[in-house]
Amino acid sequence: MDQILHGVLLSDKSDEEKKLCIDHILSCSLSSEQQQSIASVCWAMWPEGSTPPQVPVLVHALQQLPNQFIVCARRYLKDNQVAGDTSDACTLWMECETRHAEWIPVIKVLFLYMSMRPMHMLSRVVSVFQRCSPTPFSTFLLVKDLYLSTEKLASVLIKCGRLPMVGHTGAWVKQFLLLLVKCDQWQVLLTGGNDVILSVAEQLESPNSIHGSLVVLETIFLGFQENADVFLAFFPHFYDRVAPWVTSPPPTSLPTATLIYLHEFLQGLLFAFPGHPFVQAKLSHLCSMLPPLSPSFDVEAIGEELRWKNCKHGDQSPFASTDTATGPHASTPSNGGADAIIHGFMGLRNVGNSCYMNAVLQGLYHTVALRKLVESTTPTPTKRKLPSTVAPSNGAAVVAAEFGLLVRQMSAQGSGCVALQHITRFRAALAAEFQTSRQQDASEFLHYLWDLVMTHFLESRAEWSHVFNGNVARHVTCSRCRAVSTTTEPFLDITVPVPTTGAGLPLLTLLRAQFATETLSGDNAYCCEVCNDRVDATKKTVIADAPPHLLVTLSRFQYNLQRGVREKVCTHIACTTSIHLPVDEKRAMGHSNHVASANVAYDLYAATIHAGSRADHGHYYTFVARTQDDATARDASGRRWVLLNDSRVSAVDDAMVHHTLMASSTDTPYILWYRRRSPDSIARNNK
Repeated sequence: MDQILHGVLLSDKSDEEKKLCIDHILSCSLSSEQQQSIASVCWAMWPEGSTPPQVPVLVHALQQLPNQFIVCARRYLKDNQVAGDTSDACTLWMECETRHAEWIPVIKVLFLYMSMRPMHMLSRVVSVFQRCSPTPFSTFLLVKDLYLSTEKLASVLIKCGRLPMVGHTGAWVKQFLLLLVKCDQWQVLLTGGNDVILSVAEQLESPNSIHGSLVVLETIFLGFQENADVFLAFFPHFYDRVAPWVTSPPPTSLPTATLIYLHEFLQGLLFAFPGHPFVQAKLSHLCSMLPPLSPSFDVEAIGEELRWKNCKHGDQSPFASTDTATGPHASTPSNGGADAIIHGFMGLRNVGNSCYMNAVLQGLYHTVALRKLVESTTPTPTKRKLPSTVAPSNGAAVVAAEFGLLVRQMSAQGSGCVALQHITRFRAALAAEFQTSRQQDASEFLHYLWDLVMTHFLESRAEWSHVFNGNVARHVTCSRCRAVSTTTEPFLDITVPVPTTGAGLPLLTLLRAQFATETLSGDNAYCCEVCNDRVDATKKTVIADAPPHLLVTLSRFQYNLQRGVREKVCTHIACTTSIHLPVDEKRAMGHSNHVASANVAYDLYAATIHAGSRADHGHYYTFVARTQDDATARDASGRRWVLLNDSRVSAVDDAMVHHTLMASSTDTPYILWYRRRSPDSIARNNK
């Protein structure tokens, strides 16, 4: 067969006739030895460094033979000089080759070259990346197939980020990143990820490389959705280079396809990282100036598709920095400036969708009475070795001890961001459901934690019960004999259902509705023990004991029976920074004929916010007001509120807090933390 092929190639037939003959020869049942002999004939007629006239025919034959594409690629890559012209036969073959099996050895060689050669000797690799669309090798290759050490892989990753993001290069880098993620190569990402982001972000300024750069940054930012630290840390590097293309385009504007891709990317960022108002405002502004998206664009589906499902957390998370003072996370807050150093306010690192926990911990820490109780309590010695994996639920003593240690650490540190090991240690003491990467409900976590803390400390110090706990009394009055039955029970918070209609209702209106008189009749009639009969009655719930600190939870999550999903009610409620809670102490004691009502004044000192429009997706953060007796109650610009958003601490304008509390339907108040107004402050306010 090889002799017949040799004769065909040397004949005076046209190229098309030669190709037909070759197709007939290769259609026969050839052994692997015969196939190799035919390949040897073809390569012998195509010496390295030459371009004989019959190259198109030779390529036509070689493309149909197994394991010849790698020979072509090696020939091309062996030349260390500048890549050849676009008519180079090897390049043309590589551009049109789509078979995964043929690309596998070539991909291995490409990354081997990158690991062994300096950047200035990679021109041929660069040419392949730019001109050849990659096969989705992250889906069928494993990192071990590359035979590269962790150090070599990190070096390759850094070099990938420094390549010009021209042509298909961005898609190649994306596939390499996804391969590393699939194979849990977190140490490689830790070592080289930051360099990739910075190098690629610099190329957003060029019209030739912006699209490829967006592909890489989208892979990283929308892949690592477990917390927003990476995106926020590099936000200025991204935004400052992208915004000019939208707000003041240069004479040569970007292609519409690139602008639409950018718009989709920005919408993905808005969906993946809610709860960062400074960033959200800037991204939304850019989106308003970009071409509209297709009606079929599904941001939720895209976000879920790009998210890295196997992402590690804490100090094992990609791009994590062990030095919070100098790492990329500390460089930039959500408003694009430097994080504020505010004495008395600390950030808490997100260790994998733990924003709900951080937001609640901030509210608890800034409950001054609680913090003083913790600081005055003798620490419980603990020598336990915390496991690196999920542990079974621990008892109240362990959780309370770890909570106390964390509060003392925050108090001792005073500002900045609490070291990762402290929040990781605390989380490892919790029940299993609070150690996963799944988003949890902040209110449920608050009740879980406070129940354990109370269980442990209440045995020795009754003062713990007086921080949040109040009492409600429920009086049922028989309409026939007028007998009154009273039951009293404690409460940690008052849960207020949020209506699906009636936006802008005052919080106090909803609170009072919780204490409205209810008629019991019909199927719900009251069984009077005095009358020994089911009778009509009225039920009245009153505050019997107003707590020093009042927690109001706006019940925004409800189960949709028709759709079978949990949904968020986004109706905005007008939540004021002060309320007057109706308290009815004499009625609480059963004196129904002589009622003395009073309104107890409360002032808001913290607000835990849920950002996002879905119940199963979103972000929690907390606003905290500086105390009135604090020397830094307001900063130089008059700002009284501090935004505590995971590791980020920012002074914010009163107007932002006011809008969030009163009018927002996306970043909505979820837990409101009120402090009972002292007689001294009431007297001051009345002067």
